[in-house]
Amino acid sequence: MYSIWGIGWQTPTFIASFYVLAIALATGHYVFFRYLDELPLSETLPQSWVSSISTAFVVTFRSSLGAALGTAFTQRLWRLYRKRPMRLTTIDLLYTVLRNPLNLLRPSLIRNAKLEFLFALACWCIPIITIFPPGGIRVISKAQTTLKLFDVPTFDPTFKWPKPNPELSPGAQRLLNHTAVRQQGLFKLDDDGSFVTPIPELASPVKQTLLRGQYLTIPSPCGANCSYSLNFQGPAFKCKDEGIKMPNNFDYMYSWVNTSLDNGVYDYVASENYDSGWPSNSPKNYTSDIMAFSLGYSFNVSSGSMRDYAGVRTINCTSMLAQYHVDVSFNNSIQSTKTRLEDFKLMNASTVSRRWAFISYQELPIEKNMNEFDSDHLPDIFPGGHAALFMAAQSRAIRDAVVEPLIGDVRGFSSEKPRINKTLILETPWSPNAKRFRWNPMGIKSDPLNLTITPALIEEMLINATLSTFTLGYWTVPTNATVDNWINYYSFDRRIYVLAPYASALVVALAFLLIGADALVKNGVPAESGSFLQVACTTSGGGNETLEKTLAGGCLGGDVNMDRGMNEQKFVYGELKTGDAGQGLVRRAGFGPVVEVKKLERGALYGVYENSET
Repeated sequence: MYSIWGIGWQTPTFIASFYVLAIALATGHYVFFRYLDELPLSETLPQSWVSSISTAFVVTFRSSLGAALGTAFTQRLWRLYRKRPMRLTTIDLLYTVLRNPLNLLRPSLIRNAKLEFLFALACWCIPIITIFPPGGIRVISKAQTTLKLFDVPTFDPTFKWPKPNPELSPGAQRLLNHTAVRQQGLFKLDDDGSFVTPIPELASPVKQTLLRGQYLTIPSPCGANCSYSLNFQGPAFKCKDEGIKMPNNFDYMYSWVNTSLDNGVYDYVASENYDSGWPSNSPKNYTSDIMAFSLGYSFNVSSGSMRDYAGVRTINCTSMLAQYHVDVSFNNSIQSTKTRLEDFKLMNASTVSRRWAFISYQELPIEKNMNEFDSDHLPDIFPGGHAALFMAAQSRAIRDAVVEPLIGDVRGFSSEKPRINKTLILETPWSPNAKRFRWNPMGIKSDPLNLTITPALIEEMLINATLSTFTLGYWTVPTNATVDNWINYYSFDRRIYVLAPYASALVVALAFLLIGADALVKNGVPAESGSFLQVACTTSGGGNETLEKTLAGGCLGGDVNMDRGMNEQKFVYGELKTGDAGQGLVRRAGFGPVVEVKKLERGALYGVYENSET
């Protein structure tokens, strides 16, 4: 019975097949990620499936490459056993190093088998670097922009004429029109059909706007992330800083702003400079066509513990009609607005406030109604007729809703008993120290009113009030909105996570596989990794008494018995010289002391001699 020389086809095929399989798995993993790249999750595999498939690719790749490397390492190991005599403990370290990574820390292993140490190190490290490929793909959110038509809130000052009814008399039709004015208007009418004041439904949100110092927001009509633009006519202020005056007394302040105030020193005065079309109580700068709003407030400096007045700042605002261009956007349902105004025109005070502008049919004879409400007559009163008059009145209603809460005066703010007449200015963000008033018990005035009002700020107040009318829900307009839908996509933007680990693993593995293949060819016989029969066949029989005696101390197994007497001699694998190893043509191969073993002769018969024909 003897052994046969030859590497056969199974071991080379095994190594090559598993290496090719590893290449195919790495390529498949890359192609799989390329397929998923830029695809929305809703149209392809869910993320949990992708994660599982990716893990399967990595684990199978690692196993395939590990199988090929393990087999190649075994060939190299048995090549080393033939070439270099080593102690049994070192041989055992090499034999078990692929199962126990701690063996890599043993100096004897590094000292006696440097190449094999690197080979084993590669076998352990290659699986570690394969943890990176699954991270090559990730889920990102991208905005998918679409254009959709929505009914969005707006401010619409135009008058919606009732549908003409041919069965109604002209007077009845005009009465229907008048009723529509009351229903659509943001203002109350007097019995004589004249403009009176903003309706409470408008005054309330505008007052909130003033108290907050910003416009009121609306729920998004087009989704969490969208934007659209609006255009409409609305009210505006053109404000001018008249400068800081430093008079000997403060008569200048109240006489410039409001002639009806008592003499004295005021901290703040604001006045409407057009009084319902009646000039008798108007201030000195009254004109019949300009609807103005004026305010003034005192400046002061501190001198020791006493307050000294330094002067008065006065601001004058002219009421205008302007074309609004509003860009509304929502980001995660949070509203932001950019507003641009152009085409400013004076708000004609005398026309908007005239009597019989909107006729009261309850009080006047129908014949009078017809004459006053005649559309042929209105263009002479207001350019554009009744529709333009209504638009101007709507804008004036917003303007008055801003002005009326600010009108009034503050006197003796830093005194023990300050007098606050009508105005809400102290409740706005532009009076920062109003809530921090302190009275010095010694009677010394302290904490004077410190207003931060500028012309630009007053102009912004009216713009914000106009934008706050969106919350009324009175008007909507079909508008194309740009909608950003955030969609989760797969992104294969970190390709290096896949390419680098797989490429480095395959290149390093190929180098060591070639080393293993070379060892297989030189050995002439394939070695089996972890084979009990192979160990038994190469360590027993043939009169190898030295090895048997050395191993006898560890016959019970276990690590505690492995080192007993095994570090005293070096063994090598080769042709045994002792016992019956040299009888006849059949020789015996196995592990033995250097002096009892010689180099294997390729092609020779190795086995056991039998006294029979072979």
